[in-house]
Amino acid sequence: MDEEVEAYPAPIGNEILSLAEQLKTVYKKQLDEIVEKSEKLGKKEEEFELREQELNNKLREVSQKENSNCKIEKNLREREYLFLCNVLRSGHCKSDYVNNMGIDFWEDYLQNAIEAGKKIGKDEHTVKQEISFDMVSIYENLQQWENAYEFLIEQASGYSWLNLYTVQNIVRHVGYCERLKSALYTRISRYDLSSEDQKEFEAIKDWLVFDYKK
Repeated sequence: MDEEVEAYPAPIGNEILSLAEQLKTVYKKQLDEIVEKSEKLGKKEEEFELREQELNNKLREVSQKENSNCKIEKNLREREYLFLCNVLRSGHCKSDYVNNMGIDFWEDYLQNAIEAGKKIGKDEHTVKQEISFDMVSIYENLQQWENAYEFLIEQASGYSWLNLYTVQNIVRHVGYCERLKSALYTRISRYDLSSEDQKEFEAIKDWLVFDYKK
């Protein structure tokens, strides 16, 4: 005679194990999705960094070209200024040449030199001082005494030498010397000349103060 077998519910531990497996599967799927998204984001971030680097390289190239162009432009402007000054210097102590070319020629180049000087950061007085002895000679040969006197003042103010005979000749023609004396006093007090030129400036000052008679 068969014995009746009593039915028992499945152990609860099996249910927990099944649920854990399900959760594990879900979590793994979510983790895989996160990893996939992370990889995609990583690739996008890498692409962005590459694009940014390319852009920076292009900006650097443009900047270098601009700097190069600026240097070229600056060099051309400096050469233009030097050329104009050299034209004016060509008239120093050349009476026939200066007079043959005429006053308009020299004053056109003077104005052009002043404008070219502005382009490289030189103000008008700086330009005039750099070419002062040339313009003194040019105006002296053209017998433009007042203009020669104005450039004597520029020469006394900012150039490294001055000639007593030239000063005497020009001052005697214009009949005045107060601004020139003032420029000489200022320059002598700066002590920025060589000892020889310092003595020459002082000799010119003494002549104006003690010997010159209107």
